[in-house]
Amino acid sequence: MELVQWRVFMRSNGDIHLIGFLLERPTIRMTTAVVSFWKREAITSTGRRYTLIGAPAEDEHARALIEIRAIELMPAWRDVTDFYWPQKEGAGSRHGVQGTDAPCPGAPDE
Repeated sequence: MELVQWRVFMRSNGDIHLIGFLLERPTIRMTTAVVSFWKREAITSTGRRYTLIGAPAEDEHARALIEIRAIELMPAWRDVTDFYWPQKEGAGSRHGVQGTDAPCPGAPDE
């Protein structure tokens, strides 16, 4: 599946989800928990592959719709898109989301 105007969210339990617009129809979709995120591809706990088209949503209207969907589907969350999406195109770090040793976004320095 292909997502456009997407963002990455972390639930209070640490699970990572993508929320974005499906390319093939005007629907906002939230994925199941993401277990692998590499450049423009995410794989979920159910094995579904999502291809990310374009950069994360920055348009204020698209972001508002995505955040409304997040509020509807998740009781507690935070937007962690900047942690998972490199600022420079093609810089892509590999994130094995489940069980990663990578620091949690916003975690205090030790």
